[in-house]
Amino acid sequence: MIRQQMYSYKSGIPQIDQAAGGFDAGTNLLQLAPSLSYAEQLSCALTKPLHGEYAIMRSTNKRASEVIDQFRTAGADKHFVGVVDTVTRFIY
Repeated sequence: MIRQQMYSYKSGIPQIDQAAGGFDAGTNLLQLAPSLSYAEQLSCALTKPLHGEYAIMRSTNKRASEVIDQFRTAGADKHFVGVVDTVTRFIY
């Protein structure tokens, strides 16, 4: 059996990279953080897709369009980012 080595993603944050050693492809990350802690910027930085990759984020406090704008500000192509919007409600 030939086993391929998976790519390890670095967060760019030395403390996280030293502690975790990177994240394997397909890793799910759950970030819990208090308000006003720049957690949203960290989430975008950690999950911003590289060329040829995709990212999916679940939003519990912002509309999908706002999350996409955050990714765009972080330098991501919006066509490679999916958002599960659990905020917006449609009233019929």
